[in-house]
This record gives sequence, C-alpha cells and structure tokens, in this order.
Amino acid sequence: MSEERSVDRVLAALHERAKELNCLYEVEELLNRAELPLDEIFMGVLEAMAPGMQHEESCAAEIVFEDMHFASKTFDPSSPWLLSVPLRVQAQEVGRLKVIYTE
Repeated sequence: MSEERSVDRVLAALHERAKELNCLYEVEELLNRAELPLDEIFMGVLEAMAPGMQHEESCAAEIVFEDMHFASKTFDPSSPWLLSVPLRVQAQEVGRLKVIYTE
C-alpha cells in the first residue's frame, strides 16, 4: 500500500471518529438541559444520530421511552440492519434506542 493511501485511510478513520464525537457531544448537551421537555430532548437525539453514523444518508433512528415513541421519518422497523440498546435509569430498563440503515 502506498503511503498516500495509508494517509487517506487514517484521515477517513479520523473523520468517522470526529462524527461520532460530535454526535455524543450533541446528545450530552441535550441531556444536560433540564429545562427542555422530554419530547424536545428525544427529537434532538434523533436528529443527532444520523450525522454520527458512517452512512448518514441511509440512517434512521427510533426512541421508545416508557409510553412515548419518537422516530425518524424514514425509520423502518423491518430493516435487517439494526442496532438496538436499552435505555436505563438506575439500572431499570425504561426504553430502547434503535438505529437502522435503510439500505
């Protein structure tokens, strides 16, 4: 592999890490704003998710929290490309965050 291609790979990897860190920063900022209603926080988290993923253009997310449900317009629960994690408050599962790729 040429040195130029190696540098390109490192730069691409750094770009992906920067996107991930920006997403985490945006989510942390939302969660630290106690004055915001939960629906605004969850919608903000949904908006922050896609830009933090590798293939932003085909990414969508869903948040289920207790009896509330929020989803990106293109969220398709039947997608085979799904990441899902529980949302926990004091070790109690209170919801779920799902991120999918549409293609």
